[in-house]
Amino acid sequence: MPAHSSSTTPDLATLLHSLQHALQTNPSSAQRDLSTAKIALLHSNALIPSAQTATSTLQTARSILETGALISIHVKDPSAFVRYWSQLQPFYDYSAPDYSPSPDRSKITGLYLLLLLSQGDYAAFHTVLEGLVAAEGEGGSGTGSGNASIL
Repeated sequence: MPAHSSSTTPDLATLLHSLQHALQTNPSSAQRDLSTAKIALLHSNALIPSAQTATSTLQTARSILETGALISIHVKDPSAFVRYWSQLQPFYDYSAPDYSPSPDRSKITGLYLLLLLSQGDYAAFHTVLEGLVAAEGEGGSGTGSGNASIL
């Protein structure tokens, strides 16, 4: 069943498609669509992952936020990128049986690490990097040799 707010807010999948198209054609034109998408995420209870929200909705929400992060890079807005990266962390840490990992997580995290380096924020860079190494160790590799594959 469609959500009761569907008459006032566009479908999340439609918004994602629109944002991805804007990313490919004219990223600077996507600001209004990004605002609309965030409002739709709020109405869909998908700004923060929870078990009460459908997995497909959460995956679409994650993709919308990832696209927003990439658009912010294209329009040279590092503060917006940092906000998107922060909003994505709960989605990257969320685990449920039918919730698949993001294929773009490494790309977004790599861009964030590059941003930290370019700003000279070495402490934050090492903190994020240590978190990635710890996550890789928890993922079962445990050897330490696979850490470069994260980046």
